[in-house]
Amino acid sequence: MGILFSYSLYSSILLSLLYLSYKWVLAGENQHAYNRTALWLICLVALLGLPLSRLAASIGADAPAAVMPEIEMGQIQIGLEADESAGFQPLWLTAVLWIYLSGVVLTAMQTLLIASRLWRIISAGETVREGRYKIILTDDRSIAPFSWWRYVVMSRSDWNESGRMILTHELKHLSLHHWIDLAVAQIISIFQWYNPSAWLMREEFKTVHEYQADKAVLESGIPARDYQMLLIKKAVGARFPSLANSLNHSKLKKCITMMYNQNSSASRRLRGLALVPALAAAIAVTNIDAVAAVLEETSAARFLVEETSEPVAAEIRTAVSGLPSTESSAVSTREVSEKTQDSQMSPATVSVHTDNAVAAAAAETLTAAVSEGDKPSGKAAEKADAPESVYSVVQKKPEFPGGDAAVLQYISDNIHYPKEARDKKIQGRVVVRFVINKDGSVGETSVLRSADPLLDKEAMRVVSTLPAFKPGEVDGKPVSVYYVLPIGFSLKDDAGKENSDKPVVKVKSVDGKQVADVDGRKEEVKVYVDGKLYEGNLADIDPSKIESMTVDKSKEGVIRIEMKK
Repeated sequence: MGILFSYSLYSSILLSLLYLSYKWVLAGENQHAYNRTALWLICLVALLGLPLSRLAASIGADAPAAVMPEIEMGQIQIGLEADESAGFQPLWLTAVLWIYLSGVVLTAMQTLLIASRLWRIISAGETVREGRYKIILTDDRSIAPFSWWRYVVMSRSDWNESGRMILTHELKHLSLHHWIDLAVAQIISIFQWYNPSAWLMREEFKTVHEYQADKAVLESGIPARDYQMLLIKKAVGARFPSLANSLNHSKLKKCITMMYNQNSSASRRLRGLALVPALAAAIAVTNIDAVAAVLEETSAARFLVEETSEPVAAEIRTAVSGLPSTESSAVSTREVSEKTQDSQMSPATVSVHTDNAVAAAAAETLTAAVSEGDKPSGKAAEKADAPESVYSVVQKKPEFPGGDAAVLQYISDNIHYPKEARDKKIQGRVVVRFVINKDGSVGETSVLRSADPLLDKEAMRVVSTLPAFKPGEVDGKPVSVYYVLPIGFSLKDDAGKENSDKPVVKVKSVDGKQVADVDGRKEEVKVYVDGKLYEGNLADIDPSKIESMTVDKSKEGVIRIEMKK
């Protein structure tokens, strides 16, 4: 449901901005077929915008050339989350999901009730054939004439008094298949019940439908005055606003006014081009970091949150001589690889604190390339001479001396929190993409997502100074390869603790035992490898063979490590 709600929010943004543009430049024009087409295009763009954008982004984007190991073992520090669980989800988000679902269900039920009532009227009436359509005559004088699917419904008195005018009007609705427009608009309204633009779009469809039907009546030779008097007489009566076109609509004045308007000139159709910048603006809104974050968070939301005694994360920081490690729950390298193939980038997050400690998020990965030939834009982009071709998938990935852990260690040793950013308490996440050239050097470097110019500059600086890699290869020949690396900058509070306020535990091997130093208090902890108590040195564990690592909060001082099979 979270994915559906996120999709609904995304499409509602597109629909709203495009509808406002339509209302501003096209709604009053006497070009009804053109306006109906414009309304359909708005609906299609709103519904297909997200799938098409993801399809476009996936073109040329393959699985990454490299995935770093999930965890690096050595002399590490572990900071345990105090009160979170692996299934943590904000209460407000769960409440929003339930409210959204309730709205969808209620709106759908209302639609079904209207449809059932409409069908009962059709089933109970007398049928008169009119070509391929059916005229349903009912004895209920309170029902105003309406049309739906292949049926025209009216009372016997209306059929006897003004049957030909009404039939001409309603048959135009049927011949143009207006009921399909209303069905699609109603479905959109069900899933965007919270969006006024969705309901207004349905009304715009109905307005255009009435304009087209009115025009057909006047072109048939029926005097305009007689037809207008009929509309006034039928201004009351039962309606079916969701699914059917009814003669007694609420736009009587607008319809009568439109009858006297001249057809809009062909040149005025160019006003429809205003929808193009409106679409660009809508896409720009969805790409705003705050909006994108909300869409991403709602996409991952669930109704029921599974509770577990295992922690959502263990923050593993760099010790004096240790390796950088991670903030992670029990996330496997296999899961990481599967997630990576479904996204444009699946990076390892390097968290930079004021003391230059670095943590790499194990739930994500340091990967090669987003897509071949993709060129990011932005003021922060610093471009070197572009290679002839840049690969995202290679037979042999580039290798850094010392492995992936050494890359993060290098950043740990060389990155600095900008003083001005620290003074201004600026924090954020910078996503840097860089090219490892065919000679192993770091080439083109750019910012895919900016946090702040100060942080962007420092992230770009440290990445651009990376020593040479052993280049990647395709068919035995060195090639250039893209890599993506997010760097998170976070400050500490006045007490010297991180904003997340986590107790820090240093863990190292001493005489075959694992000893934890908790704020100067030393305690023995147990480390289990594949379910068996481990009594060796943590540094002897090969990081590349680790499947996952968790800290068991349900038992005091227990770390569990699963090795790859």
